[in-house]
Amino acid sequence: MKLRPELVRLPCPDGGLHLYDPLLEQLIRLTPEDAAALERGAPSPPLAARLRGGMLEEGPAAVALRERIIAARLRTAYDLGAPPPPLAPVDWSIAETLPEQVSPLWRSASAWRALAEDRRAGRKRLSLRGFAPSMALLQAARALPYARLDTALVHAERAPLTEGPLWELLTHPALRVLIGGALGLALPERAVMNAWRLGPGDHMGPHPDGRRYKATFSLGLCPDWRAEDGGAISFGEPGLIEGEPTFTAEERFLPQLGELLIFAPGPETWHLVEPVREGVRYTVTGWWVEG
Repeated sequence: MKLRPELVRLPCPDGGLHLYDPLLEQLIRLTPEDAAALERGAPSPPLAARLRGGMLEEGPAAVALRERIIAARLRTAYDLGAPPPPLAPVDWSIAETLPEQVSPLWRSASAWRALAEDRRAGRKRLSLRGFAPSMALLQAARALPYARLDTALVHAERAPLTEGPLWELLTHPALRVLIGGALGLALPERAVMNAWRLGPGDHMGPHPDGRRYKATFSLGLCPDWRAEDGGAISFGEPGLIEGEPTFTAEERFLPQLGELLIFAPGPETWHLVEPVREGVRYTVTGWWVEG
């Protein structure tokens, strides 16, 4: 009995054999007796039937199987599916009018256009690394009057924003247009914004953001923040195991100084802020709100 040549033979410590099939992605375990019989070229009738049933025997059926699977994988590899959504008609050069706190990279049209292309290619959460790495913005956040907020969802200190350098930066008209263009949205003028201060143990529970929110942003204000410090914005899926709530994280963003995270919220954009372990976490979050 001749087996298909692409099968991988993996000997077992007990003398048995694993046959790995890379086409059908199956692993077949042979006992030491079956492995020895196969090596002699004299498999028992039950073993021969099992190998044929797994389509491991070389022959016309194997040739057809190989051609069909490889052709399907090649089509999958190069089939881009539906065309991406159109690029928003934005004058990206307005990036040059952004305030001085914004880094030169993000005061260039090319950076914003590339960000929009990332979204068109399927990326849902966009990170503007080094957007405004200004210690003055951190100092402004530290000087705000925070009030403790402990609810079923939030354990943190909050300072609503309606004025000041953080407000002026994040509500700049050009920034609203550019973020809307990157996300493929026409954003309303109205913004709601909070500064947050989280110490060890503080966190925010899972939520998808409200239905009236058209776009969400979060500006990190923590120099040299490390993953082990906690406090990451974590995107994923909530669930229940034996009646207890769970959250499976898929992607995390740290609150690095000047990094701006933007996304369009929806029923599937579940996220939370993981508990802070070390240090004090400062951020500003907000939304462009309809109505």
